[in-house]
Amino acid sequence: MKVKRLLRFYFCAEELNSALDDIIVHKAVGSGMGACTERCADEILKVIEAKGELSALWNYLDGIFCTLGAEDVRRLERYAMMRRSLRSLAEAERRGVHSSLMKFARRNVNFGCRFDGAMKVLGAYYCLIPPRADGVCQSGG
Repeated sequence: MKVKRLLRFYFCAEELNSALDDIIVHKAVGSGMGACTERCADEILKVIEAKGELSALWNYLDGIFCTLGAEDVRRLERYAMMRRSLRSLAEAERRGVHSSLMKFARRNVNFGCRFDGAMKVLGAYYCLIPPRADGVCQSGG
């Protein structure tokens, strides 16, 4: 499990959900124009199933984040949006982020193989999460 990817998904879930909605609309409109309606319907169902798996993953992560303090959430969000490694941070901030990551990891012990399918779906659609110039996604957690 790549923690940074998981955190970025949590904080940018709105953007990913919007992109998946756009795919559904595009497929639905395209199916009305040609003879591929059955194939398009199957593709739409796959995206809807993916949204369901990602929703379950987000709800699980949200339960973890509800137990963390505001400072930990802020640090984790900043880390998730970073394009560089922790080594690029000042020592005090690096320790703070590391501490928050450890708190997150301790609360995440039941993750196991429970979300293997969701992690595969996230891997497939991760590229739809747009990079943010300001380092913060719209949903903001």
